[in-house]
Amino acid sequence: MQYRRPRLIYFGPMSLAVLYGQKTSVRVPWASRRSIAFQPGETVPACDQRPKRNGKQIATLRITQRPYRMNSADLTEEDYAMEGFLFLEQAGGTFGARNPRDYWEAAREAAADLAVLRFEVVEVLTRDEADVDTSDDPEGLAMLGLQYGLRLEEHALAPGS
Repeated sequence: MQYRRPRLIYFGPMSLAVLYGQKTSVRVPWASRRSIAFQPGETVPACDQRPKRNGKQIATLRITQRPYRMNSADLTEEDYAMEGFLFLEQAGGTFGARNPRDYWEAAREAAADLAVLRFEVVEVLTRDEADVDTSDDPEGLAMLGLQYGLRLEEHALAPGS
């Protein structure tokens, strides 16, 4: 029997947007066969990092529609919000070393063929389930935000607001 790597999606600096329900799609190069093999209704682990970087599962996602092809030159403001960039921008975060808007505009200018994968969050793992210290942050959201440089205490979507 041939080994098959488990399917998962990792989000890096967009992890918090997933947990807040502010990221409901992801785009990857169209040539990636793994991305277009997802099926509507399939559940997939969402991780904060790649497994080789000790990534942890933070949520479970359900694929809501079959992946489809889109050119990045056709990206819209609605796509910007669905990808979580608006959330990241409002939280004062960066995507890598760039601000979210600059990253987005560079992606549009690249005019690359992308696979669009739409999803919904069906379960958010507790920090205990994700094997993360919860001593002073029961939900773990502030800690995850700090990991990516987000100023959630200033954000309207901060826990408890």
